[in-house]
Amino acid sequence: MNAEEQIRDLIAISGRLMKLLKRENEVLRTERPSDLTALAHEKDILTRAFEVRTNELKDLSGELDDVEDSLRRQLQDIGRDVHALVEENACFLKAGMEANRCMVEAVAEAIQIQRPGPGTYNAAGELGPSGAGVKNRPSSLTFNQSL
Repeated sequence: MNAEEQIRDLIAISGRLMKLLKRENEVLRTERPSDLTALAHEKDILTRAFEVRTNELKDLSGELDDVEDSLRRQLQDIGRDVHALVEENACFLKAGMEANRCMVEAVAEAIQIQRPGPGTYNAAGELGPSGAGVKNRPSSLTFNQSL
């Protein structure tokens, strides 16, 4: 495959990757994590293909001078678009991870509060519960899903 064919192939892969990233970002934006599983396999395939084509193109760097300027510009433009979508995707994923971390911490804290502390002796010399869990009240837990 010559450099021009490699670039055309990379543009096609990048176009498919852009469409997938847009769908994934929309799924993340609308908080439908169950839909992510279906996209993960396709994303893996496309990113691997993108990486392979990029590496092959690096090997043909001597031939890049012969490629039409319009084709090079098209590759640069789509590269910028993919990069922007990847950045947006990373922000959504980080926000989701942070939300999950906060949820786990809140659940762990609620469990800790409900756990009775060690027993202590009261004024009558009887062993009884002490600490935050003395009343053993159930706690309500809410989670703000909009970040």
